[in-house]
Amino acid sequence: MDDLSSTTGIVALVAGGLALIALIAVLLLVRSLRRLRADQKAILGGSSPQDLVAHAAELDRGFGSLNDYVGDVVAGLDARLTAADSEPWCGIQVIDLETRSCVDWFRIDGEVAELYDIAVIPGHACAMAVSPGSPEAASVVSHAPAGHGARPAVSPPGLTGAAGRSAAA
Repeated sequence: MDDLSSTTGIVALVAGGLALIALIAVLLLVRSLRRLRADQKAILGGSSPQDLVAHAAELDRGFGSLNDYVGDVVAGLDARLTAADSEPWCGIQVIDLETRSCVDWFRIDGEVAELYDIAVIPGHACAMAVSPGSPEAASVVSHAPAGHGARPAVSPPGLTGAAGRSAAA
């Protein structure tokens, strides 16, 4: 015990404590590095030797190319609209996938910046648009009584819909 109470002994105890703290810190860092490598493998795949920085740089180059391509497509569309003496408009179109033709459309006028969505209605061979103020709306659109939680359904009675109608937003 006399050796540990001397200056040399105290320095040895402090050095041993610091070494223990350093060992714990190294073990925690090793564990953290293993988690990071596992996360990189999950993102990049196990066979890729690149790291996240290289992957991010590759994604940036890909998005740059995509941006250039989209710019070219938009310029081409603008040229086609100009050649056809037309302008873009906002609205909804119902496309028959078999004939690839527009069977119904609804134009939205006013302060509309953008509207875009594509939807396929499962179980319906011929969807149609119904104007909310039309007589068809009362007979075509049905819903469950309040509190039953059923989703609204459309029963097609063979009506042609509201083709070509325009509404202000």
